[in-house]
Amino acid sequence: MHASSLDAIVNAQSILMQEHDVSSETALGLLVWAATDRGVTVLEVALSICGSRPQSRSADVPLRASA
Repeated sequence: MHASSLDAIVNAQSILMQEHDVSSETALGLLVWAATDRGVTVLEVALSICGSRPQSRSADVPLRASA
């Protein structure tokens, strides 16, 4: 895994921690859960979180659960 890939995952983890007030372990778990649920990689989920975040507002769209 390249450093840029790891940076994206760590950034997404940080965003989740700040916006949803969760621990680093929970944030990483959410990334893994979302990747598993969607059949994609954790990196793809992380990039979608980092890419969908507006400059001045929160964005929780990538982690909405479906019943």
